[in-house]
Amino acid sequence: MNGKIQKYCVIGLISLIFILLIYKTFPITELFEESLQIQLNHQVEQNHIQPNREVSKNKSKQRYRMYIDYKQKIYTELLALTKEALDELKIPFFLSSGTCLGYFRENKFINHDYDIDIGIFAKDYTPKLIDKMTDKGFKLYRVLGNQEDGMELSFRKEKGHRLGRYAKVDIFLHYPENGYISWYTYKYPEFKEKIQYRVSKFKLTSINFMGLQVNVPEPTLGYILEHYGEDWTIPKKAGINYFYATSPKSIVKQ
Repeated sequence: MNGKIQKYCVIGLISLIFILLIYKTFPITELFEESLQIQLNHQVEQNHIQPNREVSKNKSKQRYRMYIDYKQKIYTELLALTKEALDELKIPFFLSSGTCLGYFRENKFINHDYDIDIGIFAKDYTPKLIDKMTDKGFKLYRVLGNQEDGMELSFRKEKGHRLGRYAKVDIFLHYPENGYISWYTYKYPEFKEKIQYRVSKFKLTSINFMGLQVNVPEPTLGYILEHYGEDWTIPKKAGINYFYATSPKSIVKQ
């Protein structure tokens, strides 16, 4: 009996020594902990990939909203300065084209628009307008056409904002004739080919836009339908699914 006990004790002692030797050579606990940590890290990574993407997307949306809010603010300031210049010269003016569409469809400047469109009647134009706009901080950088048969004046305000070349106001002379009103632009990039827009004759009505009292064509919906067509409610981006030289329904085919 004592012999068996001794035998089992010897076996147990040998087993214990064997286990200790294995542990010393291969730190099982450390390997297990490392493996467990790798699995945990992998799980944490998997769990956070999607949230991190969402956070990045949300930050991009937030930056875009901040940009749009800033742009609306600067465009409102540009419109206010343009209004001051025209009012001081007693020149009636109105929101035209994309700016009028922004008012009627969204009650703001269109987010992806890159300028402000203003209309005046050709009979009211005076070269003093250029001086007045200069006094308000604008720079005349382009004149297309002439007062007699189709003029477009393009101004930029180069200081006091971070919009760069997009702080831009285009003033189009309009020409009533035979129950219609026409205005003109010139095709990019040479700006030599003249493009005529024409809609039914309209009156002007005063509205409040971005806190400013300005005019728009009346009836406004009729103007927008004739210029943009039945799908005017669908936003379109310049250069993607809209081109000013071919897309408007009001273009007169030569």
